[in-house]
Amino acid sequence: MGYGNTVTLPSAAETAPRPSVVAVVNALSSPVGRACAQRFAARGFDVALLHGPDVDPSSTVAEVTLLGRRVMSIEIDRADAGSFEWVVRRIESRFGPIEIWVNLPCDVEPIPIDRLDVAEVARVAEREYLTPVYGSYAALRRMRGRNRGVLINVGSSRSWRPAPRRAADSGALSASRAFHDALRTELLQEQSSVQIAQVYLDDGPAEDAARAIVALAERPRRQRIIGAPNWLAAQAQKFAPGLLAHLTANTASAPTAPTRARPTRVAHRRVAGRAHFPPKPLTPGPLLRTVERSLADATHAVSSRAREIVSDWGR
Repeated sequence: MGYGNTVTLPSAAETAPRPSVVAVVNALSSPVGRACAQRFAARGFDVALLHGPDVDPSSTVAEVTLLGRRVMSIEIDRADAGSFEWVVRRIESRFGPIEIWVNLPCDVEPIPIDRLDVAEVARVAEREYLTPVYGSYAALRRMRGRNRGVLINVGSSRSWRPAPRRAADSGALSASRAFHDALRTELLQEQSSVQIAQVYLDDGPAEDAARAIVALAERPRRQRIIGAPNWLAAQAQKFAPGLLAHLTANTASAPTAPTRARPTRVAHRRVAGRAHFPPKPLTPGPLLRTVERSLADATHAVSSRAREIVSDWGR
């Protein structure tokens, strides 16, 4: 998600004693996951860490242990729904009922469409869609039976604002968001006390994301958009989706490898005795460039001020 690799341990002033409550982080594959585990432990939660075979959880386990909370790490098979059922049973048999379940996204490299093969689409769908869906399904079976619990699905603005070279993960994130939105309506229909929340990350520090996620676990609400750029993009998507699409296309970084150029038609034809040339390709004009600069300046100013407020509030 663009977060840095440095994670700061919560201070002693941020810890608070509480009865044993179990939080699950699914899956530990980024600095945000590590920061969430530390933040949950600092707030008095016991923590279960789910991870794939490519992740070493030992440092995070040690950090949570130093904070005085119980912790366990479990390797999962992301493509096997049955493995999540087994994981939930194992966690609850050792720690007790799961009260908080957090689905985290994975880092996915941008890939141009002409280099995106079917195998890569399936791999991204497994990590960004099947992993949170299988986890949520297993957790909700217990939470609904007890009529309590909080399920947090963490994504990014790409779930509703796709970007160039992000077709695979934008599609998977959109599907995950739609799945959890549908689950929320079903729980509302049942008048269930189980809460489902959506979080949309930006490219800020991992600690800021973790603080927001844990705060949402303690005081649930429907969604939380983290970062001024995300909030501005959400408003633009509501009222000017076409303009936002042009801005995203024109401000996205260039492809890492050259792609095949689209053939152009250079021949002209005669229309009513006059030469007729095909229209020139549409390029960003002065107005669009001005809008881009203004939006970028406003986004930077609002984002900087918002982070200052959040930093002061967290002290």
